[in-house]
Amino acid sequence: FQTNNVVVTSTLPNYAKPGESVDFNIVVSKGSLGGFSKLQMKFPPGFDVEAVDVKGGTFSYVDQKLKIIWVSLPADPKFSVSFKVNIKQGTAGSFPLEGQFSYIQEGVRTKSEYKTNIFIAEENPAALASANTTPEPSASETKPAAESTATTAPVTSFTFERNILNKNLKPSESTTVKLVVGKKGISGFGKITEVIPTGFSAEEIESNGAIFSVLGNEVRFLWMTLPATDSFEVSYKLVANATPGDRSIKGSFSYVEDTKTKLKSTSATSFKVEKEEVVASVTPPATTPEPVTPEPEEEPVSTVEEPIANAATDEPTEEPEPETEEYASASTDEGAASSGEVSYRVQICATRKSVDKQYFVKNHNVNETIYADMHDGWHKFTVGAFDVYGDARNHREEVKGDNKITGPFVTAYNTGNRITVQEALMISKQQWVP
Repeated sequence: FQTNNVVVTSTLPNYAKPGESVDFNIVVSKGSLGGFSKLQMKFPPGFDVEAVDVKGGTFSYVDQKLKIIWVSLPADPKFSVSFKVNIKQGTAGSFPLEGQFSYIQEGVRTKSEYKTNIFIAEENPAALASANTTPEPSASETKPAAESTATTAPVTSFTFERNILNKNLKPSESTTVKLVVGKKGISGFGKITEVIPTGFSAEEIESNGAIFSVLGNEVRFLWMTLPATDSFEVSYKLVANATPGDRSIKGSFSYVEDTKTKLKSTSATSFKVEKEEVVASVTPPATTPEPVTPEPEEEPVSTVEEPIANAATDEPTEEPEPETEEYASASTDEGAASSGEVSYRVQICATRKSVDKQYFVKNHNVNETIYADMHDGWHKFTVGAFDVYGDARNHREEVKGDNKITGPFVTAYNTGNRITVQEALMISKQQWVP
């Protein structure tokens, strides 16, 4: 089919036998078209599809539906994706197959549909045609839907192991932290968050294709598409501060399943920073208390003696430039309100001390619903509830101008849990607006 100079063709044999596997290829000629895109195709019971080469897209095959999602289409003007179609024993008949390719062109979501057909039988198609009869439903076609779903739904399992090579560190000494993840049945977007002790630092060793970042005392590995293997390993160098004592690292692994963000918390791993040996003739220096820094760093402490309507000082953390690989994300906010699965809000302030919401009404003329949530010791105040990111971005500018709020920024939620704007854009299939 062809729509606005986008041409999609497929090559699938029109005849196959039960128990066989056939190659299936789709070629997309799209010119300079880029950005978000989705290819999907429905298969009847009795068929199973495996990805061979999906050109960086996120592949899934659930409930007999093949789906590939690209956050950004391949740069080549023409590319192809390939699969292996496995036909189960007992499957027979003539099967129509329907699919569609969706993309954004000039700000408009465009969808094109197509159809093809395949014969499954021990005899060749000519023999089927000469019989001039309608094939009887196969055993796999007559199975109850619940049973069919049970045989095709992927089985997911998750394991997470953390190994600190040296658990008895000297002040300012470094060690290696290795993380081994088992994620059978989990694909697409993924993120590991490690919470290290305050005052420690971290450096990347092996990211296994992830975007590595450190924000405050959080070490993050972010994948747009998780490694294809059922298990993989990443590692980083941990550098201790100068304060002795018992320490620990805890973390989590998050991913997207059925458009919802899933979070798997991991147990803490303990280790120790030992006291440094001091020569007897030298008077040991006084122990310096470990510094206390606000978490996260981008949200400053506010007091009632100074203006408190200050949302953040690091806006790009929540709203990055498009087409880059800076994907630092915020911590999950369990208390955030949400009107749907994915929503966007505007944060106007975060304070350590409790502040009455009427403060914003009296001092900043905020005449809309103000949501107050508590997270990691911070009182966070947000306004608005938008399904479209662009609407939230426009409201951010209104809040900045009309309400004289310093540094408001867009935040995102998925079923009440706070997620990064980047994750929300991928889940809601929207584009970033500068």
